Amino acid sequence: MIDVEGIYFAVSDENRRKLLALLAQHGSLTVGELVGLRLLPQPTISRQLAVLRAAGLVTRRKSGTGRIYTLVPGALDGVVAELTELKHAAVMDGTE
Repeated sequence: MIDVEGIYFAVSDENRRKLLALLAQHGSLTVGELVGLRLLPQPTISRQLAVLRAAGLVTRRKSGTGRIYTLVPGALDGVVAELTELKHAAVMDGTE
C-alpha cells in the first residue's frame, strides 16, 4: 500500500526533490556519485535518501561496498492523480 502522507512529507523538502530529480535524470546513482555532484554533504545525502526509501520513492541495492539508489517508476503516480483531482475540483468549483 502506498503511504501518500509519507510521499508528501518526502517531497516537501527541497533537497530531497533535488535528489529525486538527479535520480530521474541519471537513472541510478551511488551516494558517492551524489556527493561528487557537490549537492550536499555525505551524511545529509544518506539521511535524505533514507527518507525517500521509507516513502517508497527510491530503491537501494548493494554493489560491492556501495549502495546504488534508483527512482521507483510510477512511485509518484498516486500523488499526481490526487493533486490532479483537486485541481479539477477547484476548476469546476470556479475557485481557480
